[in-house]
Order: sequence, then C-alpha cells, then structure tokens
Amino acid sequence: MLKILGGLLMAVVFVALTVALCVWEWNQLGPAEMSGIGYGALWGGGVIAFLLGSGLMGLIFYSSRRGYDDGATQRDVAPKAGGTAA
Repeated sequence: MLKILGGLLMAVVFVALTVALCVWEWNQLGPAEMSGIGYGALWGGGVIAFLLGSGLMGLIFYSSRRGYDDGATQRDVAPKAGGTAA
C-alpha cells in the first residue's frame, strides 16, 4: 500500500512541477499575436489529429472484435520435424 501511495505522490508532485514550469514559461513569453492563418492552422491541425486518433482507435476496436488480435496457440502450430510442437 505504501508503494502505491508513494508512486501516486511522486506522480502528483511531477505533474504539479510540470504545470508550474509551464505557467512560469508562459508568463515569461509575454503577449503573443497570431494571424488568422495561424489560428486556422492551429484548428485544422487539432481537427486532423482528432480525426486520425479517432480512426485509429476505431480500427483497434474493429480488429479486436473481429478476432484479428487473437494470438496463435500451440494447437495452431504445426509439429516440428521431431514430432512435437514447440
């Protein structure tokens, strides 16, 4: 139980430090301006990344439900020359 709590505490501290570093860096940058083309590219990239991730997850569920991910078992393997399966 202590190992789990210690790992969880380390993860929370790591995330907190990461967020603190990101906030500090953001404040150091100052105001930044982006053109309409920049916002369009940002939105377009986000939409494409979302669609790609959704499509890949769909393929994972499809192949899992159709049985394409089932591994080979010993009964599916042909016997070796010695007469026994590996």
